[in-house]
Amino acid sequence: MGANFVYRSNNLFLHYKIHNTDYEKNGFGRIVNIASAHAYVASPFKSAYVAAKHGILGLTKTVALEVAENNITVNAICPGYVNTPLVRNQNSRYC
Repeated sequence: MGANFVYRSNNLFLHYKIHNTDYEKNGFGRIVNIASAHAYVASPFKSAYVAAKHGILGLTKTVALEVAENNITVNAICPGYVNTPLVRNQNSRYC
């Protein structure tokens, strides 16, 4: 769980840290993060993934509040399930 969680969480945080000054200099910015329905609802046997998606949503909300006064918006898209062979296989194993 550790490496997966760290990878998924740190990349987004580092992007903000590196590029936030660019957005502030421009006086404008739009950031759209991709999370998932797992940002809201947990599923068994996916602890690293679910924790990372919760983290993305929390980081998105926090950064949005921090940079709003600089005309920078930060949002997250949280798509639901897509009926693929991978998802069907996971559902049949755990349901």
